[in-house]
Formats: sequence, C-alpha cells, structure tokens
Amino acid sequence: MKENNFKEVLRKSAHKIIQKLPVENILKDDFTRPKTTEKEDFVINGFLALGEVETSIEQLRQSSYFISNFRLTENLKKNNISRFDHIIYHIEAHLLRTTGILDRILILTSLSFDLKIRPEKCKPNNFLVDYKGKEGKYAPVIKNRNSVLFEVLVNLNETINDYREIRNEIAHQKRYKSEDLKIIEMLDLGFRDENHKLKDKNLNYQIKRVFDLAVSMYKKEMIDLNNKISEQILNIYNELEKVWSEEYEKK
Repeated sequence: MKENNFKEVLRKSAHKIIQKLPVENILKDDFTRPKTTEKEDFVINGFLALGEVETSIEQLRQSSYFISNFRLTENLKKNNISRFDHIIYHIEAHLLRTTGILDRILILTSLSFDLKIRPEKCKPNNFLVDYKGKEGKYAPVIKNRNSVLFEVLVNLNETINDYREIRNEIAHQKRYKSEDLKIIEMLDLGFRDENHKLKDKNLNYQIKRVFDLAVSMYKKEMIDLNNKISEQILNIYNELEKVWSEEYEKK
C-alpha cells in the first residue's frame, strides 16, 4: 500500500513516545508501564488502531498469493488436505478479512474523533447508514466535522456490502460455495481417494489445468478488490489526518 501522510504523522508521534519507554526493563517481572498523558494515550491508541488496519490490508494482499501457491506434501496428504481445500480456505479467509477491515477503520475513525466509544460499537449502522438508508447515531458527528470523510467511508462500506451476505454465511452457516467451483469440487470429491486416482497422465494434466484456471480467476478478483479497498482507505486516511491532527492539538 502506498505511503500516506496520516501514517507518517502517527508514526512520528508514536516514535517520540517509544523513545521514552524504558525498553530494557519491559521483560522484568516488576516492570510497570510508565504513566502517560492524555495526549500520549491519544497517540498510542490511534497508532495501534492504525496498525490493525494496516495488518488487515497486508493479510488481504497475502491471501491473493497464498491461494496460488499450493504444494501437496506428504503431511497434507496424511491429513487429507487437497488443493480444493486450500482454495476454499483462502477464499473464505479473504472474505472474512474484507468485511472485517471496515470495523477496524471505524475504530480508527472513532479514536481520531476522540468519541470514546467501545470498539464493538464501531459498526456501519452506528457511524454510517443502515440497510434502510437511515443514518447512524454518530453519522452527524462525522458529516458535520468532515463531510468528505463521511462520503469516502460510505464508499468503502458500499464496496464491502457486496461481500457481506456471503461472508455471514461462511462465518455462521456453511462453507463457501460458487457455481464457478462446482466442477473442481466434483473433481476433488471424485478423485480424493488414492484408489480412484487417474492413471491417464493427460487427463490428470487437464484436471490440473481446470484448477489452475480457477485459481487464476480468483486471484485476479482478489487483487482487483484489494486495490480498490486500498485506494479507498488512502482517501479515508487523507481526511482522518485532518481530524486527528485537530484533536491532537487540543490535548
């Protein structure tokens, strides 16, 4: 993800605090965290929340490459883990992280505004609009302070909403299923048992090609979505910096 001034501002502010920490004592049994000022707490909380968002972005990026790197080792064979299992695992991981990143952005937004809201309350229906179009409790706070920020947060929410229903299904009801995957799921189930492995090398190659094409398609979709989310988050960062800097100066 591109560098951004908001990230740099938080890093520099956090670095000043880190330099003051007695690092050599942190691992000692009698270590107690030094007292911090309200301003320092504001920096620490914001910096850690930013780290959570950045970690999510990095995990999304990694998922798109994990899906295309499968090697059937003896250990995987022993545990009955097939290439199809590998594909489904990384598709589901990507979906879960896609929807989770919005909550983390809203936590960072709440901290930047110094709203003192519990993280579990930092949800789209509280900060943005619900599925009926009704504004959340804290939406006016954001809109009145920075209308552009509200707009770019709504844009991210709309992007992620396309994946929310299917994410909820795999989180609570069933594993990921898709028309595109039916054929490779059938192949996987049909030839998972060693006794049913094909002796025809050419047919085995054709089956591998089917899997390769499916992986290539999903990898491209993941990367395209990652790029869209990353650009939207950069727009959010640009507006958050203004709010965060104003709050920081008040401390």
